[in-house]
Amino acid sequence: MHRLIERAGEEPFPPDVQRVLCEPIDDSLVDIRPDGLIYVPHAHYRDRLDRAFGIGGWALVPLAAPRIQDNRVLYYGFLKARGQYVADAVGGAQYYPSNRQGSYDNSVEAAKSDCLVRCCKALPMFRECWDKEYAEQWVAQNAEQVASGQHGGQRVWKKKRAAMRNFDTRPGRLAESEYRRPPRIDEENQAHLDAINSKRPLLEVSKDDYQEDPEYQWDREEEER
Repeated sequence: MHRLIERAGEEPFPPDVQRVLCEPIDDSLVDIRPDGLIYVPHAHYRDRLDRAFGIGGWALVPLAAPRIQDNRVLYYGFLKARGQYVADAVGGAQYYPSNRQGSYDNSVEAAKSDCLVRCCKALPMFRECWDKEYAEQWVAQNAEQVASGQHGGQRVWKKKRAAMRNFDTRPGRLAESEYRRPPRIDEENQAHLDAINSKRPLLEVSKDDYQEDPEYQWDREEEER
């Protein structure tokens, strides 16, 4: 690590790599947080690094084991590309042990992705997100404020024409998720589980089709024995 840091900044990346890293931002890739800060999801950073350095030509190297501090998971690592040190950073993500949906492993992955994005500030990738003039222009053209179904209905930011979990402007929806699955899907999933747990044939159709199609009927009396 010390040798990598000592050599940092001594040799620029080849021109073809620089061209990929310096590509202008695509407005469609940008998203916005409820508090109004814009960002590009970490997956696009990974894609850009793959194109610039090749798959396997870069890595986010951990410098310490993830740790928990004030309900946050912290991930400390550094970005290495073409054998060169690029930058190091501490990424963070919320973690509440009592929240079943926010497991520790998911929080670690989120903190790791946040660390990668922060390390990429040293490269000319999506720097427009930190430019005040670009941010104001993007928000004016692509974002809107809506009433939140949480915290007393305070207004939050969202991308236009994009569903947002627990945020909606339609009356009567309150905090119901935009991504809630239709009941039909849950019924079909349960039908598959019922078939596996019993000795019935595995289902390849919907629950209603299964019950109505004679080909899939089973001998109930034999099953009850």
